[in-house]
Amino acid sequence: MTSSPQTTTSPLVNYGLIESVTLLQESRKKDEWFDIKTVTVSAFMNCTSKECHHTTVVTNGAQDYYSVSVGNYNCTSVCSGSIHKNQATPVIIKRSGQLLNLFTYQWFGQNEPGISILGCNRGLYLSETCLLLNNSLAEYETSVCSCQGTRNYCGYNAQNGMCIEGPIIWWVDDPDDKSTHSALTTTSLNAFPLEDPNYFELTFILNDNGMNQNQSEFEKNLTIHAGMNCSEVECQYTLNSIDYHWPPYQVLVNGSQCIDFSCANTFSKGQQVSVQVIRASEQLDLFSFQFIDVPAVIVLGCPYGMIKYGFCTKSTSPFDQLIQKSDCLCICQNSENKCDEKAIEGFCSSGNPVWWHPDPNLSTSSKTSTSVASTISSSLKTTIMVKLTEELVEKNSSNYILTIEASMSCVANFCTWQANIGNMYPNYYKVTIDLIECQTFCSGNMYYGSDSKVLVVHRLKQYLKIIEFQFTNEPKLLVMGCENFEQDGISVRQNNSCLHIFQTAHLSQNYYNDDVCLCKDYGADCDDHTKVGRCTLGHISWWKDENDEPISKSSPTTSFTTLSTNTPYDLGRDNSQNRLEVFSAMTCSVKNCEYSMKVDNLADDYFRVFVGNQPCQRKLCTGSFMKGKAVNVTVFRGEQVLDLFDFEYVNAAKIVVLGCEEGFTETGDCLQIAQVVKIEQEDFLDEVCSCQNARIDCTVGIKPVCNRGQARWWRNSAGSSTTGSMKTSTTPTPTTPNIIPSLKELSDVRLFV
Repeated sequence: MTSSPQTTTSPLVNYGLIESVTLLQESRKKDEWFDIKTVTVSAFMNCTSKECHHTTVVTNGAQDYYSVSVGNYNCTSVCSGSIHKNQATPVIIKRSGQLLNLFTYQWFGQNEPGISILGCNRGLYLSETCLLLNNSLAEYETSVCSCQGTRNYCGYNAQNGMCIEGPIIWWVDDPDDKSTHSALTTTSLNAFPLEDPNYFELTFILNDNGMNQNQSEFEKNLTIHAGMNCSEVECQYTLNSIDYHWPPYQVLVNGSQCIDFSCANTFSKGQQVSVQVIRASEQLDLFSFQFIDVPAVIVLGCPYGMIKYGFCTKSTSPFDQLIQKSDCLCICQNSENKCDEKAIEGFCSSGNPVWWHPDPNLSTSSKTSTSVASTISSSLKTTIMVKLTEELVEKNSSNYILTIEASMSCVANFCTWQANIGNMYPNYYKVTIDLIECQTFCSGNMYYGSDSKVLVVHRLKQYLKIIEFQFTNEPKLLVMGCENFEQDGISVRQNNSCLHIFQTAHLSQNYYNDDVCLCKDYGADCDDHTKVGRCTLGHISWWKDENDEPISKSSPTTSFTTLSTNTPYDLGRDNSQNRLEVFSAMTCSVKNCEYSMKVDNLADDYFRVFVGNQPCQRKLCTGSFMKGKAVNVTVFRGEQVLDLFDFEYVNAAKIVVLGCEEGFTETGDCLQIAQVVKIEQEDFLDEVCSCQNARIDCTVGIKPVCNRGQARWWRNSAGSSTTGSMKTSTTPTPTTPNIIPSLKELSDVRLFV
């Protein structure tokens, strides 16, 4: 991930992103009633020291009235291209023998690259703001709503636009128009958008249910959004996968799993990046990004023919004996992701497409040993209850009790694991997995060869690896490093059997008696008659100092080192609702954390979002911070501020919602926090829905209670309270500088939406 976006006071910045969304509406007066025509055009430009790459997104609500062209090419959806110094590319709207130069991507002389609107170089777009311009003629009423970093809608509080550099040029006669008909009659509808050979935007839809136009997202078993942007010496790629198949597919990039189903990185000329899909015991080499001589995307091993710019292509696999079905693959390049009757058949330019083949990780190691594939094909289902009781000997203090019920269930090369935590002393014990705190419940999936998942207990600056889920050669569930405990020939592998494991620890002149009760498959609790166990396979590992070794490798190849929270903030009044949705993710190593936020602000004229005092209204924002620090995410509403959540890494990495250290997040579930507040003698219902590593569903959200910390609600930005409890420190109202995301953020925004 990248660091926090760079800020500047100028909207025209080299090496950054310039973006603008313009809504054009025109009313033609007919018999004293108005026929409103609308087209929305979004313009993005990202520059290096040598060139600028631009992307135009068109949503035409009046295709029989408007036509849109970028340069000399008709543009109906997404069009891309590039300019160099002393070049410009216009975005033209045509209708009824006239044209309007809506945008121009330009880079002239010593000036910085920029986007002009209606011929105006400065003044018609402002960060996080919508500006309104009107032009009234005898026959037409035309309005342009110019927005940057916000939704394309000019509400009642929109500002009037004013050009401060250059003229405003409205409709002029089209010199190429040779008839009085709509411009569409003289524009080639078969012209392709401008294709940039260095830029690829692809969507892969893979399923075993066939393909039809009305197919729901859930029926599209696996969807992968991929993008690649290349310079002369290297390429940058992004990948985002959405999986509705069960058991889930596994998506690997160069053999490693993406964090939170999303990958982004760079590779140099002469290299390639391969993307594989794993299911059961099969592997599909789906595609690869390549930059050998020129940038290319190779699909199913075919040099070309499987993808076509501006179209969706379909291909069907041979009958698969394992799933007893045939797979359908649809690939869309820079076009709407619709695999309908307009989709064309993909073909392989050399040979045939290479479909599913046996997973090479499941090959046999020797002829005399049992193959890994046959070993893991048998199912495994086990549950172990571990109860840790610790007593400080000298002071005869009360016992500190922690219970963990761990289970693991496997079929073929796929396992699910989960842990239920019963922590009666949260101020004494802390449980983490991959450096992320697990308060009451955590779960995940594993595949053959995946990194182990280790539940770690922390107390008194020491840690104990209490549970480990393994799937290296075969599925295993280890307790304190031991695979099997026995007593007098009775194995804990038998159902309903319990064993004691005792240990005396010495720490800071004090002695602690530890008693671990281990029960298999819901066995009864230990008592005075329970036998003492001994490890017969592996060895027991007890408490270690926090600084002895890293608690977690924090490998970027696993998907469970990322904590994800989707926190929509709702405010309803008189059956109206202002809504803000934030998807956040955090990945941590032993020393620091990196975070990202995707903001979907459906009420950006009402809510303003800031991350660490920097605006993040309607885009992707990223950054990092060191261990022991935190980053605050705040929402402003007029003169009031709400500390919505914090990225925090003190003892463990976590996202703290509304200031509540424990109780407002639940791994694998959604929580709904509601509060009635009074503003100017009016009652408002505020609702916050917090989902952590879970499918978003707040209709059946659990009603939580803050167990540790104190919930914070709205307060005045100067620091005085409006309702509920709050911090004692003050938070000044931030200014709103322009945010210029990096190239990676541009790609991520395109893939997240």
